[in-house]
Amino acid sequence: MMYARNYEGNILVFTNWNRNKLYCWNMDTPYEEENVDLLSTLDETQYKFSALEASGNGFFGLMQRTLNSTSSKFNESKYNIWFFSVTGIMN
Repeated sequence: MMYARNYEGNILVFTNWNRNKLYCWNMDTPYEEENVDLLSTLDETQYKFSALEASGNGFFGLMQRTLNSTSSKFNESKYNIWFFSVTGIMN
């Protein structure tokens, strides 16, 4: 599990244990199911979230291709790491 907190909007962005789902929660509300939003789901056999950072009115992160159990090397013929940014959601 990974998380990043935006202190300006008191928003927590976090993943599940397998790091294939990304959620957000406004920490000014009770931690209840209706106050937590699912932002994205990745195919956990292919990808996972590998880094998160919340700043200003957005958040940034990295996704990476999941390595299989027989190899610890990335496939050089495919994209293996992606940077993403989402802005305007922390207001």
